[in-house]
Amino acid sequence: MAFKIFISHSVAPKELGIAYAIANEGAKRGAVPYIPDRDWNHSEEIPDRIYAHLQNADYILAIATSSGFHLEWLNKEVNKAAKEKKPILIIADNGIDVPKKLAHIWIDRTNPSKTISRVSRHLEKFGKDKETKAYIRLQEWSARGFIRIASGKKVEISIPSKFPGQPLSEYLKDMRD
Repeated sequence: MAFKIFISHSVAPKELGIAYAIANEGAKRGAVPYIPDRDWNHSEEIPDRIYAHLQNADYILAIATSSGFHLEWLNKEVNKAAKEKKPILIIADNGIDVPKKLAHIWIDRTNPSKTISRVSRHLEKFGKDKETKAYIRLQEWSARGFIRIASGKKVEISIPSKFPGQPLSEYLKDMRD
């Protein structure tokens, strides 16, 4: 089951390789990565083209290095994601202030592949957790009579007059993603 990751970054241009390496590792684990451009004024709101990807993301990765130029952008993107209760993982150089409540991985400058491997494991676990939650949700719906799981790929949906929780369209969108 594919999931979308938004990779916020504040790195020097020569360090962008870590963002692309993490995006590549995520793609290997079923993720659809998005790395936003930095062609906007950080004193303004997040542009709609970037905000749409942030809003649609299932998971947020934020990469911050001590030589990065865009910490204001990264902070805005992470704060917006936190307000929307998105899962966030910070990948940072030692010395970067990371809020204690956020999950984080310190960048190992002596062995960058070790850092990328640790991030990959996080993404893999997130993907499996998302699949498990979707499977459990299907089983719950089946038990409550909302859907009937037939053999093969056929799923019949019977919509009750009042569907519990969020709108049915949102549940179905989650199931497709």
